[in-house]
Amino acid sequence: MTKLREQRRLEEAKISVEQKRQQQLEIEARQQQIYSGSSGVQGDPLRVTIFGSKVLMNGKLRHYSLISL
Repeated sequence: MTKLREQRRLEEAKISVEQKRQQQLEIEARQQQIYSGSSGVQGDPLRVTIFGSKVLMNGKLRHYSLISL
């Protein structure tokens, strides 16, 4: 009986580790999509570069007007 319990605990631990690994992979894939600009919603992190009077957001040129100095 104790052998079965121990085997069950080991299997549950393996499943738990695999689920955590899968969740981490999904998070990393989502972050990569956001950073590449192919996906995202308002509030997601953006990479913005301001040079001269041009704004590059995720590698795409966006026009803007200077509001303050």
